[in-house]
Amino acid sequence: MGLGNPMFGDDGCGVRLAEIVAQRVASSSSMLSVVIAGVSPERHLATSCAHDTVVFADAVECGQTPGTVILMAGDQIVARYPQVSTHKLSLGLLAKRLADAGVKTWLLGIQPGSMAPGAALTREVAASVDSLARVLADAAREADA
Repeated sequence: MGLGNPMFGDDGCGVRLAEIVAQRVASSSSMLSVVIAGVSPERHLATSCAHDTVVFADAVECGQTPGTVILMAGDQIVARYPQVSTHKLSLGLLAKRLADAGVKTWLLGIQPGSMAPGAALTREVAASVDSLARVLADAAREADA
């Protein structure tokens, strides 16, 4: 599930990753569903509950150099993003809800460099997105074989 806002530079890296993976596996994968959720992942909660595993892809501030990739398990997501907002559900609350439904969750995060309005992905983040897309698409094709 690709998260973020592509209108704010590296904040759109999760969406871009999902778009690339969807293009690369469109004709070959029956095991993988790619969702481009943008800034509204809660809209996809019902369909997400139908899966064994959901991987959120998003820009994550982790204090590393831009383009650094991190992987968090569901319990780590819940601990790191517990906040509740009156405007939307937090990623932690989504992960908890999915876990309650028996769905394993992961967060594939990329340290952003710039989230300036109107900016494109930075070079470092774009390189990480391309590398991750290649790995994920290859894994999806192997799972189908």
